[in-house]
Amino acid sequence: MNLDWTHLHNFIKQQELEKSNLVVGLSGGVDSITLLDLFIQLRQNTSINFTAVHVNHGLNSNALKWQQQIQQWCTAHQVSLVIEQVHIQAKSRTSLEHQARDARYQAIAECSQPNSVLFTGHHQSDQMETFLLRLMRGSGLAGLTSMRKISPYPHPLGQEKQVRLARPLLNVSKQTILDYAQTHKLTWVNDDSNEDDRFDRNFVRLSVLPQLFKRWSVAGKSINTATELLQQDFDLLNEYVEQDYLRCLEVGFNQHPVLNIDKLACLSASKQKAVIRMFVYRQLNRYPALATLNELMVQIRQLNTDSNIKLKVADNYLRTHKHHLYLVSDIIKEPRDLSTIELMVSPGQWYVLPENTLYQELKVEIEFDQTLVIKWARFSEMFQPNRNSGHKKLNKYLKEVGCPTWWRAHVPLIYINNQLIAVAGVGVSAQFTHSIHIELR
Repeated sequence: MNLDWTHLHNFIKQQELEKSNLVVGLSGGVDSITLLDLFIQLRQNTSINFTAVHVNHGLNSNALKWQQQIQQWCTAHQVSLVIEQVHIQAKSRTSLEHQARDARYQAIAECSQPNSVLFTGHHQSDQMETFLLRLMRGSGLAGLTSMRKISPYPHPLGQEKQVRLARPLLNVSKQTILDYAQTHKLTWVNDDSNEDDRFDRNFVRLSVLPQLFKRWSVAGKSINTATELLQQDFDLLNEYVEQDYLRCLEVGFNQHPVLNIDKLACLSASKQKAVIRMFVYRQLNRYPALATLNELMVQIRQLNTDSNIKLKVADNYLRTHKHHLYLVSDIIKEPRDLSTIELMVSPGQWYVLPENTLYQELKVEIEFDQTLVIKWARFSEMFQPNRNSGHKKLNKYLKEVGCPTWWRAHVPLIYINNQLIAVAGVGVSAQFTHSIHIELR
């Protein structure tokens, strides 16, 4: 394969990316430096421009040296470069590689412009590694699709900004990239941690792939073809599942997406699992483990009016309320009695709320100048949601409006002169219906 700037140009045209903000992710290795050079050649031959970003993880003693080299390369070729510094804090049961990846994607998302496309130097061997690693982890169809040429950004902030990932070299062999770099006399950095086969990906690269290529010279092309076929099958399956998913999808408390369990129960077991997987993925960008999914199916079959479900998925929980399935974040970071907390606020200003509450920030607009007090978990307080309803205990009111039990202590309550005038995100006292406006985020 003859690699040149036209390969990149054709990719951008085929994916209709000409009007997007194009960003090259630079690690400094031969793959990303080759991609950078292709972009420089592209800029010289077309009107397409781009910027670059480098994330310094600080995990290698040479990290600062690599950063300086990247800065020199970009300065020499008049490439606009953004450098992000991240600090990795070790977490149990999460690999350092995954932590670095997550921190990198978050840092890039924070500095990205809306409608950006991040280009990475992933190539054919990277695809092989991903496929084999996921195979060894027992992945299903979704996991074995591996990497796509163009895909959504793997971080919620990037998704909000409609950032996408592009991998134009996914069908290009590692040898072709090395040949290009040597022919064009490029220089790059070598990360010595890539030789440490204690890391699974390095083990596959150093020990498994050479054996595959020795036996089957076209192993790279074969796996690449297989992943493309799996991607087609997966997309077709999603189109099929989408119809049932939308039939089961409803809006729960606080505009939260929920699945109607009664409607879910009308589907076959296979469809139920597929719908739940889609439900989780569209909120977390990851799928529930098979064991979790199987346990959920068992508990759904046994569900009655006196029981509730609570199953952990990453830092979230699948929970049930009134025959609806929620996926909720674990807002309770540590045991805390919110009933002891009071927050004084002035109208018209955004206030950051304490941790473990249902919202992060709150702003209240009110027609008269009055200091407001925010409280939590005052369930015996009386509240009148409309003039014809009479006063009700807050706990009864929250139950009537469908607030799940696990959120009731975390809903901000707004007071004036010790009178409960609003339940944030839920309702306003009849006396103040037309004089108060609450914003939450």
